[in-house]
Amino acid sequence: MIAKQRPLFDLDSGQALKQEALDAFEVKATDWLDAARESAALICRTHGAATSDDVLDVVGGAPPHLHHNVIGGIFHSPMFERVGFRPTRRPQGHARIIGVWRLKEE
Repeated sequence: MIAKQRPLFDLDSGQALKQEALDAFEVKATDWLDAARESAALICRTHGAATSDDVLDVVGGAPPHLHHNVIGGIFHSPMFERVGFRPTRRPQGHARIIGVWRLKEE
């Protein structure tokens, strides 16, 4: 019997897994995400936009008991909208592209 190979690319499954991880962070990292989002909002009010690098400059990295991917959940909130991209300044980020975010206008 030949096993059926799963597709290599499945955007819907990837998006579902991403949302599942973000939902888990909302439960496991509530306090840290609240503080990070508060800092992000202040940076946006002061400078017009913010990145995760800017927020980490203020709050520090993710606590050791949390996976570092929690950083990606900072701006997954209805209060922010992405307005651009730029390379991260953090050396461990290997110059990957991160979002630039601003507060949504109400």
